Amino acid sequence: MIPCNLCPRRCNADRSKAAGWCGMDDRIHISSIVLHRGEEPPVSGEKGIVNVFFPSCNMQCVYCQNREISCRGTQGTIMSVDEVCDAIIALLPQSENNLGFVSPTHFVLQMVSITEALRKRGYYPTIIYNTNGYELPETIRSLEGIVDVWLPDFKYSDDHLAVTLSEAPDYSEYALSSIREMVHQVGTTLHTDDRGIARRGIIIR
Repeated sequence: MIPCNLCPRRCNADRSKAAGWCGMDDRIHISSIVLHRGEEPPVSGEKGIVNVFFPSCNMQCVYCQNREISCRGTQGTIMSVDEVCDAIIALLPQSENNLGFVSPTHFVLQMVSITEALRKRGYYPTIIYNTNGYELPETIRSLEGIVDVWLPDFKYSDDHLAVTLSEAPDYSEYALSSIREMVHQVGTTLHTDDRGIARRGIIIR
Protein backbone atom coordinates (compact mmCIF):
# COMPACT_ATOMS: atom_id res chain seq x y z
CA MET A 1 0.00 0.00 0.00
CA ILE A 2 1.27 3.47 -0.95
CA PRO A 3 -1.03 5.91 0.88
CA CYS A 4 -1.84 9.15 -0.89
CA ASN A 5 -0.79 12.18 1.13
CA LEU A 6 0.07 14.48 -1.75
CA CYS A 7 -2.10 17.40 -0.67
CA PRO A 8 -3.18 19.00 2.64
CA ARG A 9 -6.16 16.62 2.80
CA ARG A 10 -3.74 13.81 3.76
CA CYS A 11 -6.52 11.30 3.14
CA ASN A 12 -4.06 8.37 3.30
CA ALA A 13 -6.02 6.46 0.66
CA ASP A 14 -4.54 3.54 -1.22
CA ARG A 15 -5.62 4.82 -4.60
CA SER A 16 -4.70 1.55 -6.31
CA LYS A 17 -7.72 0.09 -4.50
CA ALA A 18 -10.05 2.99 -3.75
CA ALA A 19 -10.47 6.65 -4.58
CA GLY A 20 -8.98 9.33 -2.36
CA TRP A 21 -10.73 12.44 -1.04
CA CYS A 22 -10.55 13.84 -4.58
CA GLY A 23 -12.53 10.91 -5.92
CA MET A 24 -9.66 9.74 -8.13
CA ASP A 25 -7.87 6.39 -8.30
CA ASP A 26 -4.25 6.00 -9.39
CA ARG A 27 -4.86 5.84 -13.14
CA ILE A 28 -4.30 8.82 -15.45
CA HIS A 29 -7.60 10.65 -15.80
CA ILE A 30 -7.61 13.44 -18.39
CA SER A 31 -10.31 16.04 -18.98
CA SER A 32 -8.61 17.53 -22.03
CA ILE A 33 -5.27 18.24 -23.66
CA VAL A 34 -5.53 21.48 -25.60
CA LEU A 35 -3.63 24.40 -27.05
CA HIS A 36 -4.58 27.27 -24.74
CA ARG A 37 -3.98 30.98 -25.36
CA GLY A 38 -5.65 32.39 -22.26
CA GLU A 39 -2.91 32.13 -19.65
CA GLU A 40 -0.65 35.00 -18.51
CA PRO A 41 1.25 36.50 -21.49
CA PRO A 42 4.69 35.11 -20.51
CA VAL A 43 3.12 31.65 -20.30
CA SER A 44 0.92 31.42 -23.37
CA GLY A 45 2.63 34.02 -25.57
CA GLU A 46 1.19 34.41 -29.05
CA LYS A 47 1.07 30.74 -29.96
CA GLY A 48 -0.30 29.31 -26.71
CA ILE A 49 0.59 26.65 -24.19
CA VAL A 50 -0.27 22.96 -24.32
CA ASN A 51 -2.42 22.49 -21.22
CA VAL A 52 -3.23 19.14 -19.66
CA PHE A 53 -6.44 19.51 -17.66
CA PHE A 54 -6.99 16.92 -14.93
CA PRO A 55 -10.48 16.24 -13.55
CA SER A 56 -11.53 16.87 -9.95
CA CYS A 57 -9.59 19.11 -7.56
CA ASN A 58 -8.39 19.23 -3.96
CA MET A 59 -10.34 22.49 -3.49
CA GLN A 60 -14.01 23.01 -4.20
CA CYS A 61 -14.37 26.71 -4.96
CA VAL A 62 -17.95 27.88 -5.41
CA TYR A 63 -16.74 30.35 -8.06
CA CYS A 64 -14.56 27.95 -10.06
CA GLN A 65 -14.53 28.76 -13.78
CA ASN A 66 -13.74 25.10 -14.52
CA ARG A 67 -16.34 23.65 -12.16
CA GLU A 68 -17.72 21.24 -14.76
CA ILE A 69 -14.40 19.38 -14.71
CA SER A 70 -13.08 20.34 -11.25
CA CYS A 71 -16.05 19.25 -9.16
CA ARG A 72 -14.89 16.61 -6.68
CA GLY A 73 -14.98 13.13 -8.18
CA THR A 74 -15.61 14.27 -11.76
CA GLN A 75 -14.30 11.57 -14.05
CA GLY A 76 -12.16 12.13 -17.13
CA THR A 77 -10.94 9.87 -19.90
CA ILE A 78 -8.53 7.21 -18.67
CA MET A 79 -5.37 7.28 -20.78
CA SER A 80 -1.98 5.59 -20.78
CA VAL A 81 1.26 7.53 -20.43
CA ASP A 82 1.99 6.91 -24.12
CA GLU A 83 -1.43 8.17 -25.19
CA VAL A 84 -0.99 11.35 -23.17
CA CYS A 85 2.49 11.88 -24.61
CA ASP A 86 1.22 11.35 -28.17
CA ALA A 87 -1.47 13.98 -27.67
CA ILE A 88 1.00 16.47 -26.18
CA ILE A 89 3.61 15.90 -28.89
CA ALA A 90 1.00 16.50 -31.60
CA LEU A 91 0.31 19.99 -30.18
CA LEU A 92 3.77 21.11 -29.03
CA PRO A 93 4.95 22.36 -32.48
CA GLN A 94 2.00 24.77 -32.55
CA SER A 95 2.80 26.17 -29.09
CA GLU A 96 5.51 28.22 -27.38
CA ASN A 97 6.99 24.87 -26.28
CA ASN A 98 5.36 25.30 -22.87
CA LEU A 99 3.49 22.41 -21.25
CA GLY A 100 1.07 23.23 -18.46
CA PHE A 101 -0.43 20.83 -15.95
CA VAL A 102 -3.62 22.37 -14.55
CA SER A 103 -4.78 21.51 -11.01
CA PRO A 104 -2.23 18.70 -10.93
CA THR A 105 -1.82 18.22 -7.17
CA HIS A 106 -3.74 14.94 -6.93
CA PHE A 107 -2.02 13.68 -10.10
CA VAL A 108 1.57 14.67 -9.27
CA LEU A 109 2.90 11.12 -9.65
CA GLN A 110 1.24 10.74 -13.04
CA MET A 111 2.52 14.17 -14.09
CA VAL A 112 6.07 13.13 -13.29
CA SER A 113 5.64 9.92 -15.28
CA ILE A 114 4.37 11.90 -18.28
CA THR A 115 7.23 14.40 -18.08
CA GLU A 116 9.85 11.67 -17.79
CA ALA A 117 8.32 9.78 -20.72
CA LEU A 118 8.43 12.92 -22.87
CA ARG A 119 12.10 13.42 -22.02
CA LYS A 120 12.88 9.83 -22.97
CA ARG A 121 11.33 10.59 -26.35
CA GLY A 122 13.56 13.66 -26.71
CA TYR A 123 10.99 16.36 -25.84
CA TYR A 124 11.89 18.99 -23.26
CA PRO A 125 9.07 21.55 -23.08
CA THR A 126 9.08 24.13 -20.31
CA ILE A 127 6.95 22.56 -17.56
CA ILE A 128 4.38 24.88 -15.96
CA TYR A 129 2.74 23.83 -12.69
CA ASN A 130 -0.64 25.60 -12.62
CA THR A 131 -2.00 25.26 -9.09
CA ASN A 132 -4.61 26.66 -6.73
CA GLY A 133 -1.90 26.93 -4.07
CA TYR A 134 -3.40 24.35 -1.68
CA GLU A 135 -0.22 22.31 -1.57
CA LEU A 136 2.12 20.55 0.80
CA PRO A 137 5.66 21.96 0.70
CA GLU A 138 7.05 18.42 0.68
CA THR A 139 5.12 17.66 -2.50
CA ILE A 140 6.48 20.83 -4.10
CA ARG A 141 9.98 19.87 -2.91
CA SER A 142 9.67 16.51 -4.67
CA LEU A 143 9.16 18.30 -8.00
CA GLU A 144 12.49 20.15 -8.04
CA GLY A 145 14.10 19.44 -11.40
CA ILE A 146 10.72 18.59 -12.96
CA VAL A 147 8.92 21.96 -12.86
CA ASP A 148 10.45 24.98 -14.59
CA VAL A 149 7.80 27.64 -13.94
CA TRP A 150 5.50 27.71 -10.94
CA LEU A 151 2.09 29.29 -11.51
CA PRO A 152 0.33 29.28 -8.12
CA ASP A 153 -2.74 31.15 -6.94
CA PHE A 154 -2.77 32.77 -3.52
CA LYS A 155 -6.52 32.83 -3.04
CA TYR A 156 -7.00 33.60 0.64
CA SER A 157 -5.33 35.21 3.62
CA ASP A 158 -8.59 34.68 5.53
CA ASP A 159 -8.93 30.98 6.34
CA HIS A 160 -12.58 31.35 7.29
CA LEU A 161 -13.31 32.39 3.71
CA ALA A 162 -11.16 29.52 2.44
CA VAL A 163 -13.36 27.04 4.29
CA THR A 164 -16.62 28.76 3.40
CA LEU A 165 -15.91 29.24 -0.30
CA SER A 166 -13.46 26.45 -1.12
CA GLU A 167 -13.64 23.76 1.59
CA ALA A 168 -9.92 24.34 2.21
CA PRO A 169 -8.94 24.40 5.91
CA ASP A 170 -5.71 26.23 6.80
CA TYR A 171 -5.35 27.40 3.21
CA SER A 172 -3.07 30.37 3.88
CA GLU A 173 -0.57 28.34 5.93
CA TYR A 174 -0.24 25.67 3.25
CA ALA A 175 -0.15 28.10 0.34
CA LEU A 176 2.48 30.36 1.89
CA SER A 177 4.75 27.51 2.92
CA SER A 178 4.48 25.94 -0.52
CA ILE A 179 5.15 29.24 -2.29
CA ARG A 180 8.26 29.65 -0.13
CA GLU A 181 9.47 26.28 -1.39
CA MET A 182 8.78 27.28 -4.99
CA VAL A 183 10.79 30.48 -4.52
CA HIS A 184 13.57 28.48 -2.89
CA GLN A 185 13.80 26.40 -6.06
CA VAL A 186 13.57 29.07 -8.76
CA GLY A 187 14.13 32.43 -7.06
CA THR A 188 12.04 35.57 -7.46
CA THR A 189 13.13 36.53 -11.00
CA LEU A 190 11.04 35.33 -13.92
CA HIS A 191 13.52 34.27 -16.59
CA THR A 192 12.24 34.64 -20.14
CA ASP A 193 13.61 33.95 -23.61
CA ASP A 194 14.19 36.64 -26.24
CA ARG A 195 10.46 36.60 -27.09
CA GLY A 196 9.39 37.15 -23.48
CA ILE A 197 8.26 33.57 -22.90
CA ALA A 198 8.76 32.27 -19.35
CA ARG A 199 11.41 29.56 -19.06
CA ARG A 200 12.10 29.52 -15.31
CA GLY A 201 10.65 31.25 -12.29
CA ILE A 202 7.35 31.91 -10.55
CA ILE A 203 4.20 33.91 -11.27
CA ILE A 204 1.86 34.30 -8.28
CA ARG A 205 -1.74 35.18 -9.06
